[in-house]
Amino acid sequence: MVTETQATVFVKGTCACMARVADEDDVYLTQADIASISYSIYKLSGTGERTAVTGHSAVSLSAADVIFDEMQIGDDAKGWDKDAVGYNFRHVIDISSHEAFDTVGLYTVEYLILPTSRQRVVLRFSIKAK
Repeated sequence: MVTETQATVFVKGTCACMARVADEDDVYLTQADIASISYSIYKLSGTGERTAVTGHSAVSLSAADVIFDEMQIGDDAKGWDKDAVGYNFRHVIDISSHEAFDTVGLYTVEYLILPTSRQRVVLRFSIKAK
């Protein structure tokens, strides 16, 4: 399964990647369903070539840190992440050691989620840095 979302960030900034992650039967994944999760960020050239961003290539994540067993509805004060269903995946890209979006352009943040007994899930975020 592949899911793709689009977003815009500021150069030298970061973002929170949020999604509803489900298996091939459209059942939302929980922490217990996950064998491993990793992410990579790629800078895209004008011809579509992908170049890995230093410090953000095949980085392992803990399911307990990014997968929620129940849908998260969001914060009423913010509103930007609130909808009727919510999300069960949220990852804020850590830029304390390595910039993620250091120049203007297009990037892809790609998550590889390997469930314990289901088909793998590829979650992509197309990011425009400006």
